[in-house]
Amino acid sequence: MPTEADDELEGVTMTDVLIPDVDEEDLARFDRAAAYRGMTRQEYLLLKIVDEPEPQSCRRRATVEDFVALAEAAKDVLNPEVMAGAWH
Repeated sequence: MPTEADDELEGVTMTDVLIPDVDEEDLARFDRAAAYRGMTRQEYLLLKIVDEPEPQSCRRRATVEDFVALAEAAKDVLNPEVMAGAWH
């Protein structure tokens, strides 16, 4: 009998993850970390995957407009009067 959760997952593709050659001690440490948070191994792995930041190389490249905006924002950085006010 289909459930409400089944309806929510319709059209969602899920894959299994198989990681060969994981050291038993490392896996035990991972399981302890999951248990400490009240999570299963699978839940904790998903959390780690989702929360992993993108490497710098995957982020967008700076544009000319970005540098123009930076120059505008930093135009007074060498002005002693402006900088004195920045620390108050």
